[in-house]
Amino acid sequence: MKTLRMVVVCLSLATGTGVAAAQCPGANPNDGSPDSAALQACLDAPGVTQVYLDRGNPGYIIDVKLRFRSDDKVLASSDRNRSLTSMM
Repeated sequence: MKTLRMVVVCLSLATGTGVAAAQCPGANPNDGSPDSAALQACLDAPGVTQVYLDRGNPGYIIDVKLRFRSDDKVLASSDRNRSLTSMM
């Protein structure tokens, strides 16, 4: 059995609205590997209320449910002309 160890760093930045936003560099939309753990770490990061995702091919692979542990979390596209859709 292989063990995958991953270190995820979420970079926070203050937006003009006083909301902490983050990109999720541990998740890669271009590598074809599962991104669930990295995305969950970004969603769980203290003080971060918005997580922005970049475009990619094949896209983010979510192999387990992501949990929004508070009502103030937003998962959004970094491309203002596109929005994320949920299939849950």
